[in-house]
Amino acid sequence: AAKKPTTETPPDGAAFGDVLSETWDPETRNLTASFVGGDLKHDLKHGATYLEVQTAGHTAWKTALVDADPETRIRVSVVKHGLLDQHHYLNVTISATLQEAGTYRVLYHGNAYKDGAVTSFLGTSSNFTVL
Repeated sequence: AAKKPTTETPPDGAAFGDVLSETWDPETRNLTASFVGGDLKHDLKHGATYLEVQTAGHTAWKTALVDADPETRIRVSVVKHGLLDQHHYLNVTISATLQEAGTYRVLYHGNAYKDGAVTSFLGTSSNFTVL
């Protein structure tokens, strides 16, 4: 039998999908966004993606990169918090190397285990102008 997931709890005052930090480094052309997230194993996203790097078109956002693209990386680390570190969430850090100029944002298609069930959520970074 599969091991039952443990409950994930966002930090006080935060929600799943909230941005913890985000940076654009013009030297390395690397856009990074970290989110309050859950274990990637809750949903393996077969035929889907954990992340999208979108670029602003004339009328709508367009997907430029997904997690299968070599320009993207996703890293996960457990963050314990609360009294005696009894609670935890995952810091999900998405980074992408961007060669083209444009306005970009990062979407994180996440899942977390809480209240006995896996729930899905969406995290969205700020918009970044890449020259």
